[in-house]
Amino acid sequence: MSSGLARPARVRLLQYDPAIGQFDPGASLIVMKDTLAAAGVQACAILAKLEPEDELRQLFHTLSALSPNAPATGLIRWARNPRLLDAHEQVTYGADMCWSGDAMRRDADKRNPLILFHMDAPDTALLAQRAFTALWGASVQVPERHLLARTGAKLRAPMSRPPMPLSRRCGRMSRAGRWSATRPVRPGGRPRH
Repeated sequence: MSSGLARPARVRLLQYDPAIGQFDPGASLIVMKDTLAAAGVQACAILAKLEPEDELRQLFHTLSALSPNAPATGLIRWARNPRLLDAHEQVTYGADMCWSGDAMRRDADKRNPLILFHMDAPDTALLAQRAFTALWGASVQVPERHLLARTGAKLRAPMSRPPMPLSRRCGRMSRAGRWSATRPVRPGGRPRH
C-alpha cells in the first residue's frame, strides 16, 4: 500500500446526445452515480447534441454529484461545430481503460454495433485522453439555461451559500456592469491582453 494519496479516477465521456439508452455510457454514469461517488470517481462530458433536455439535466446533475467542487464549466461541454461529429463516441476510465463506439455523425438508425473496449491499455487510454482534451478545447460551454431545471432551481446539492451563475464564474464584471467571459477585466475597466 502506498503512503501517498491516490489521484481520483477520472471518467471522460464523449457522446452524441444525453439520451439514455441501453448501451449508452452516460446512462451507466447516472445509474452508478452513488457507487462512483463513494469511490471518489470524477467525471466530465462532451455532447454533440443537447437534447433531450431532461436527460441533459440528469447527466449534469450526475456530473455535479461526482465532482461537487468543480464549476459547471468544467463538467460538460457542447461539440457545437459540425466538423467535430466525425469523432467517435468514447469514454476513458482512469489511465488504462477506454471504450469507443460509432462516429457521432452517423444516423442512429444506420449505426453499426461498433464497440471497442480496451482494458489494461494505458497507451490506448492516453491517446483517447488526448483526443478528449483536444475536443474539449474545440467545444463550447453549454448555456446555463440548458442545465437548469424548468423551475429555475439549481441541480447541485444544497450549499451554505447560493451558487454563482455560470456567467459570473467565467469572467469579471466591467465598470459598465457587463461580464467578460473571454478576457479578464482590469480594475480600470479595460480588458487585459
